[in-house]
Amino acid sequence: MLHGAFLLEGAAMQTFNVLAVQVLTGQLQASSFENEDKKEPVAACYALTPHDAGLGIIGYGALNEVAAGSVAIHTIAGVMLPEDSWFTGMGTRTIGQRIQAADAHENIIGHVAVWCTPGGSTIGLESFANIIAGTQKPL
Repeated sequence: MLHGAFLLEGAAMQTFNVLAVQVLTGQLQASSFENEDKKEPVAACYALTPHDAGLGIIGYGALNEVAAGSVAIHTIAGVMLPEDSWFTGMGTRTIGQRIQAADAHENIIGHVAVWCTPGGSTIGLESFANIIAGTQKPL
């Protein structure tokens, strides 16, 4: 957060300004989050899957569990960072790896990207864009 270039909407930057001040003054530390309740595990992948009851977005533990003919769902919600973090969740590196894995899997016929982000770090953005441009299946 304190290093590198960011491209953010103004409102998102105001949030980061507050966090930066708290980190720099020692008011916020990683240890502040050690006693948080454990969150439910996040599914390894999400897919829009054809099944008897119609269509539905379902979380799966692995791509091998996804029904043939499914569409992979890739979500970015919030500020984009290259690495995973406690603050923003999955980074573009992990999301890119998931896009590549889904693109290579025989049960996946395409991708849907659901991105609601004010922007974020420019580090790794070219690599992430190349992954998206390099998909063999429709995105």
